Amino acid sequence: MTHKDIKRKIRKQLKNNYPNWKKLNKKQKKAIAKEVLNEVVKGYDFNKPVKAPIPELLGIEKQAAAIFNQGIMTIADMDQFITDQHNS
Repeated sequence: MTHKDIKRKIRKQLKNNYPNWKKLNKKQKKAIAKEVLNEVVKGYDFNKPVKAPIPELLGIEKQAAAIFNQGIMTIADMDQFITDQHNS
């Protein structure tokens, strides 16, 4: 799980420090990502347990929040959802 925690920290740092990430070319992205990875790994304590929630470690915190707030679908709701998907 430590590699997922490192990845989470890198994602967070890239979002904060490089808002124009999509506009950068591939060479710039590689150089920046390598630099950020080296910084995070250098300052990371591998003996400390990971305290981040699972959805955040997997990078699905927005999706998970939507899913957990809705709850589990009933069979009738699921049937209606599938029917709507096939009809549209």
